[in-house]
Amino acid sequence: MPVFTVTDFSYIATSDAKLKQGRERSLKNRPSYAHYRDYYLSLRQAIKGLFKHQRSFDHLRDVAKKSHKDKQVNYSKIAENFISWAQGKNIYHYDPPKASYQYRNTEVLCNPELYYKVDGEDRLLKLHFNSSKKMNQQRANIICFLISESCDVPISECRVLDLSMRKIYNFKGSPDTQLEMVENEIRRIESEWDEL
Repeated sequence: MPVFTVTDFSYIATSDAKLKQGRERSLKNRPSYAHYRDYYLSLRQAIKGLFKHQRSFDHLRDVAKKSHKDKQVNYSKIAENFISWAQGKNIYHYDPPKASYQYRNTEVLCNPELYYKVDGEDRLLKLHFNSSKKMNQQRANIICFLISESCDVPISECRVLDLSMRKIYNFKGSPDTQLEMVENEIRRIESEWDEL
């Protein structure tokens, strides 16, 4: 059974047709998740903990400064982009729901990082860190749709924050069209999965 993170699924779904199979093969053969291979783990945890533990933005800057020397420039940029986005917002933290979207034999793991109230409105936020796997509106639509469907949160509350570009995305389009696209993509993946 294919199992993807929502980020990986959106990346494959929006890839050029010539690249899809190679990217699917790469994900199928990737080792299971291990925290020591998670490049962004400490930064992701620091961002998630800011509002939950009522820490200052300086805590996030310290995490970036104390990271491995190979990560410091990238971590610092992402930390500053997050701080710039968050400053001035009155953010109250709630633990984010996590769930899976399942269709046929495929599972898409939906793991938003932040659930918060800002200026009186609830928001469920998926953070996007990786600048080499560009975020765009089409990918964000898939992510927001799948998180909304699996976590049982209105799609109007779902957001993707691209931390490399400091850009926030909300869902734009038709949920019915998005559902059809997601189901078609899963059927396509399943039709070739065993041959990868």
